[in-house]
Amino acid sequence: MSSFPYLRTEIDTGWTFKQADASDQEFLPVAQFPTTIHLDLLHHKRIPKPTQDRNSDKVQWIGEKKWLYKTSFYTPKPLTQEGGIVSHVLVFDGLDTYATVTLNGHKILDAANMFLQYRVDVTDKLREDGPNELTILFDSAFLVGKRLEKEQGYKNLFWNGDSCRMNVRKIACHFGWDWGPTLLTCGPWRPIYLESFTARITDLSVDIAVNDGLDAAEVNVAVELEGKASKDAAVEVAIADPEGKLVSQAVVQGSGSCSFTIKDPQLWYPIGYGKQPLYSVSAAISGGHKKPITEKPGKTFFFQINKIPIYCRGSNWIPGDTFVPRLTPARYRQWIELAASGNQNMIRVWGGGLYEDDAFYDICDEKGILVWQDFMLGCGVYPVNDFMLSTIRAEAEYNIRRMRHHPCIVLWCGNNEDHMFAELHHLEYDINDKNPENWLKTNWAARYYYDKMLPDICAELVPRVPYHNSSPYGGSYSNDPTEGDIHSWRVWMADQPRYPYQDYEKLTGRFVSEFGMKSYPAVRSIKQLITDPKERHPQSRTFDLWHFAPEDQRTIAMYLIDNQRHGYSLEETVVEHPENEFTKVFIRRTTYADIWASNVTTEPVNVELTVSFFSVIDGTKLSTVVEDIHLPANRSIELKRIQFSDDWGVPPESVVVFTKLTKNNEIVARYVEWPQPLRHLDLSVAKVHLRKQDTTADNKLAIFVTVEGGVAKGVELRIDTEDPALADACQFSDNCLDLVPGEGQCVFVTTKSDSGHSVDSIKIVEQHYGGSNA
Repeated sequence: MSSFPYLRTEIDTGWTFKQADASDQEFLPVAQFPTTIHLDLLHHKRIPKPTQDRNSDKVQWIGEKKWLYKTSFYTPKPLTQEGGIVSHVLVFDGLDTYATVTLNGHKILDAANMFLQYRVDVTDKLREDGPNELTILFDSAFLVGKRLEKEQGYKNLFWNGDSCRMNVRKIACHFGWDWGPTLLTCGPWRPIYLESFTARITDLSVDIAVNDGLDAAEVNVAVELEGKASKDAAVEVAIADPEGKLVSQAVVQGSGSCSFTIKDPQLWYPIGYGKQPLYSVSAAISGGHKKPITEKPGKTFFFQINKIPIYCRGSNWIPGDTFVPRLTPARYRQWIELAASGNQNMIRVWGGGLYEDDAFYDICDEKGILVWQDFMLGCGVYPVNDFMLSTIRAEAEYNIRRMRHHPCIVLWCGNNEDHMFAELHHLEYDINDKNPENWLKTNWAARYYYDKMLPDICAELVPRVPYHNSSPYGGSYSNDPTEGDIHSWRVWMADQPRYPYQDYEKLTGRFVSEFGMKSYPAVRSIKQLITDPKERHPQSRTFDLWHFAPEDQRTIAMYLIDNQRHGYSLEETVVEHPENEFTKVFIRRTTYADIWASNVTTEPVNVELTVSFFSVIDGTKLSTVVEDIHLPANRSIELKRIQFSDDWGVPPESVVVFTKLTKNNEIVARYVEWPQPLRHLDLSVAKVHLRKQDTTADNKLAIFVTVEGGVAKGVELRIDTEDPALADACQFSDNCLDLVPGEGQCVFVTTKSDSGHSVDSIKIVEQHYGGSNA
């Protein structure tokens, strides 16, 4: 038997729960483990499905109650026969959120941060001759937050949810957000286990420096140990290449470090720019940990990896499930692969959610998806006191240490919109004051977290990964469209004259780190799509259109995202020509279509550009231009400017521009530009047709979608079923289509091989903006 044994005992069985103040209730078995209270209540049919209809209102009481979980486990038998002193540490990878933990009648932990791992030495509290009783009492995060806010003597400033969330280290969107309901969970949401050891590796940090020639890498490995025998432990450190072949190895005595040189390393690239080889670094007393390595990006606000500038195309990642324990590695893989298949190469883990599971980052490493990682702070003014300073520091250090070996993480960001919040609320924020002691005396002392504490921690623990103070951030104000990154909520935020959002309509090259349409649309958003009833437009009299308008907002967002996803842009530009320098009346206006494209590959490409103009009135093709185009590697260029013609007999506000790029007769990019606002367009004449086509694949259905008699906006294909299992089993290759006559699209519908559903039984239906069934 080894002199330095290690044993991990999972405590994942026998768990039961009940409402803590209900003496007449019996303990019930949990639905799964890890778990959360809503999942357990759902499992026993004690509540309706919270995410359906308005059921979230009916389950709000859950978030204001205390809940008790308990189980029992046996102490492992002695690990060593050689007299070594064994330590037993109880590990809680995640407790949501305020939890009092008792072991055999002894309180061992008061937890108050959902994002922290808690480790408690219980060597002297375990029973040797019987089961150990473990109980966890979860308090209401909402009520505790309210009490803390009252004690501080002022109400927090905030956006979204409730003001008390600023005092609570919990997933912020659980308190409600503009895109989702209020569902205040609690429970043991990540694994609980007992570690028994005489010595163990507590941290393995890997620092890599790739030389300018990209033909050598210096790898420095630092090992930290704990345990009674840690000083006597020899740690074997080894590096293996992506094929598993040993590259180099060394021995470190106790806590220490060693260095290696790798000649001609296989470098890790984002998807689309190269391969994703993953070296592993292992350190073992009696086991090991794997750490993939890579060079990190450049210093300026674009991303450069292995000397290649990267055009970032991606999306924000909110928690994949309100009830996080339902997320599995398989679900993570499915969604990340969807991002990759949609030509995305970056995901921003949004600061109102959580530091994701290891599986998330492992899959991003494997698939070449870059990760922008926010710290979990956002949309408000966080209190600054001893507890918050201490717990946010611990939270940051723990999660950085846990995640820093992933090559996919290319940026750490201090918060989501907190600098912008300070500006909009006219807080005491002087961007030119660089003295942190001054910040603590202002009404925005929280700046200390983002501009001092977190960058210092990152500089110490991940010095080669850039730190960004906030999102958005840069320039003379945080959302300056000329510098740094921006947040562009261009549909609904343009109503707010306090902030210069109107500039975004003209942006062509800024880094947009958050973009979209409001989930529950403002009146202005709907007015873009629906005419005023006083105008007596035929479409305004249909309730279905009002119902479909919020859905069509998403189709607009999909196309704007698609524009960036394919690196292909089109914009209508109107140039005014006054007859004289003073006139306000006699002005001639000329409309142009400005067409751009981005080649985000590392090789130049020759394509054919087609630009066609169609009448909204009846779908008539007005004009077509076809031209061969050369696209340089890894660059955006303006392709062409085409003037609208008066000879068409159709005003510019009734003209749709269709563009596509083809290579070897295959379409590589496509886009449709619509006159705005859409509510002024009568699209009811368009007739959309769906036609099945033969395919050779057993689990794939091909649907050819066309339009005649007009142009179609936002054609959404759906599975005609009320069975959610069938709907979830199907995946569309494309959707939310904009169609013009003669330019149909083939959409493939596939079913999961293990779903038990056949494509032969699937019926596809469609709805589109302005259509009779919309």
